[in-house]
Amino acid sequence: MKKKRGLVLALGILTFLLILLININFISAANSCDDSQVILRLSSAVNSHGAVWNSSASGYTTEICYNEIFGKNYSVSGNPHLCNERNFVLKLNDFKNAHATGYSPNSTIVQSCALLSNYSSDVRCVGADINSDGRVSAVDVQLAFQRESYSVNVCYGDLKCRVVSGGACSGNEELIVSLSGSINSHLASNNIYAFDLCCSSAFAGGVSCPPGTILNQTTGQCQPVSGCEEGETLCADGVCRAPELCEDFKCDYDGICEVGEGCQCSDCYGLQDSCIPGLVCDADLQSCQEYKAPEIEIVKPVKRDNINEWEKYSINDTINFEQVSSASRDLSIRWDFGAVGTSDVKTFYNCLTGNNCNTTYSYSQQAHYTITATATEQNVSGGVPQRAMDFTDILVYKEGINLFAIISNPEYGEVIPQGVPVYFNANQSFVANCTKNETQAQSSGFAYYNVSSGVNRLHCYDLPKPNTNQNVSYNFWFEWTFDPGKPYETQLLGKWNGNYSRVVEFNRTFLTEGEHFAALRVGYEAI
Repeated sequence: MKKKRGLVLALGILTFLLILLININFISAANSCDDSQVILRLSSAVNSHGAVWNSSASGYTTEICYNEIFGKNYSVSGNPHLCNERNFVLKLNDFKNAHATGYSPNSTIVQSCALLSNYSSDVRCVGADINSDGRVSAVDVQLAFQRESYSVNVCYGDLKCRVVSGGACSGNEELIVSLSGSINSHLASNNIYAFDLCCSSAFAGGVSCPPGTILNQTTGQCQPVSGCEEGETLCADGVCRAPELCEDFKCDYDGICEVGEGCQCSDCYGLQDSCIPGLVCDADLQSCQEYKAPEIEIVKPVKRDNINEWEKYSINDTINFEQVSSASRDLSIRWDFGAVGTSDVKTFYNCLTGNNCNTTYSYSQQAHYTITATATEQNVSGGVPQRAMDFTDILVYKEGINLFAIISNPEYGEVIPQGVPVYFNANQSFVANCTKNETQAQSSGFAYYNVSSGVNRLHCYDLPKPNTNQNVSYNFWFEWTFDPGKPYETQLLGKWNGNYSRVVEFNRTFLTEGEHFAALRVGYEAI
């Protein structure tokens, strides 16, 4: 290969997903909801294997979501995926790639009946007819023990579930999934199979309480309006205490939310202990409120979709990074400044109650950077902290030639059916020339723009793209690497002026399912 003169490279990275869709008749967009709303995951819409809500197994992109089924977010404090004696949904035989069986308390009854010599007629075994043949038989016993061998319990929130065969969900029930059999079942997100898993949720409004009572969102039971025990009263901060203690409580700052401490005490932020059931102590408002999941927005540098409006800086500029966030629990904020190959991140804590968690950063290398800010709940006991993320893009310039590798399609994390060509577009990549001498920029003949101020001030102009009618005196090289480091790693190399439809805008088909990566480097060669 001919040696390239003065070849300069810049790096941009993109990640996207390819999912193998087997049955063309049931291709549909995968559900997407917050992890806190996921009941379980399926490998496809029908004829599916199951996986637990937080499985990292590839291909399990069909999410069975509480909020999409019941029309509202399940926002009761605590981890909704923890099991109790009331919220079993179904059983899986593994954490992923699993078959399922509907949960039924009858399986326990049958196991007890199996110890009786006449279980087929014993009155204590009434209702243990699992296979619905009109009698309790050895088959029922076998099915019961098989069900118990399914060791992974799927639970969620306050759901109360039952398996309906040959009928439909009734009353306040909603269809969660359907099963192909009473055991060893495949699953579907619709009612295509004969066994429907029907669930009701008190939180979703399926239970009405008589006057003078409210619904306890934790137990699903009606209780007095105040939620307080006899002899206590509901104080202004939402805490039940003896009336004489309503204005006399102290914070001991021992990290435990205790009786006598209210929402003004940091020990109780984000917890339900100091509030009536169904509310949590909001760290931002410092009062008892409905649970609020984390939210975050980067406000500086300003996030813009149009590349021409991205914020521009010079190397060594001190850049302000600011965010606004909210949540019930206090938050940590993690800033990742997008410097590939470095570990430059900053993490701050107590961002709602102690710090604003904004920061500054300087870049020593010219590039296009994507900055992310991640807000994570603190003080989560026995559950999974909820997270929220936002990002923004900036361009950092230096004196001389600047290269920007920018992939505008496909989008980050895009899900693409197997066999469908993936459209790659990197035509927003560009070369810029910067000088500190404004007269020199003016004499270039191109429209120029200013970057930064003071000693770092630059006057820059973009070089015309090779496909324009203007005189172009450089080669614009593109080097793509697909799935770097994997056995099937492949590369494409070419230049805008000569191989445009092969390396700038092109289609590429991937045949293997799973996560794929594409890395782009662009190069400038004066001619």
